Amino acid sequence: MRTLTSILLLAATLTLSGCFIPSELPPASKLSDISDGSVILVGRIELNPPLGPKDQILKGPYANRTKNVVYINLTPNLVDEDNAPDVGPTVIQDKLGHFFFVKMKPKSIYVQDMMIYTSFTPDETDSVKLPGGFRVNIRKGDRAVYIGTFRFTRNEYFDITKAQYIDEYARANEAFKRKFHARFNLRNDPVSLVKNH
Repeated sequence: MRTLTSILLLAATLTLSGCFIPSELPPASKLSDISDGSVILVGRIELNPPLGPKDQILKGPYANRTKNVVYINLTPNLVDEDNAPDVGPTVIQDKLGHFFFVKMKPKSIYVQDMMIYTSFTPDETDSVKLPGGFRVNIRKGDRAVYIGTFRFTRNEYFDITKAQYIDEYARANEAFKRKFHARFNLRNDPVSLVKNH
C-alpha cells in the first residue's frame, strides 16, 4: 500500500467535479450508444474477501464515489511497473463484483493495472493496486465484447495472494442481452496476458 501523490488528489478532485482528468470511459446504457461505431466492453472485477466497512476510510464529498469502487487503468501501451502512473490516461470506474458495460473506441488497449482507494479524505488519499498487464483485443466489426471476470484474493494486509481469470460468458451474455434488449451475442474474447510485464 502506498500514498498517492498530490497530483493524483488534484486529478481525482477535478474528475469528481466534472473535469475528466483522467478520461473516464462512459457507461453504456442502450445500443444506440454505439451507433457511432463504438464498442461496448463488458467485464467484472471481484475482490475476495469483499471490502468490509473497516477496509475503506472515506470522508467528504468523495465517499459515495469511491466506496467499493475499482478503477481500471487503461493505456495505449504497457509501461514498466515502476514508471506506471497512479492513474492511467483512460479509466473504467465501476463497483466491485458488478458487471461493467462501458463504451469505448473500436481499438485494442491494455489494462496497465487496477486501483482501489483504502482512504479518501480531505487530508489523505491511500490506495492499493491490483495487477494488470493484459491486452484487450478489439476486432473490426465488434459491437460488444466480454473480456472476462478477474478475481483477486487478498489477506488482511491487502496483499494479493491469488489472481484468477474466470470465464462467466454465459452469465455476462445473459446480463448484456437483458440490459440492452440485444438480439446479438457478446463476443467472448479473453484478454491476453502480456509476458515479461
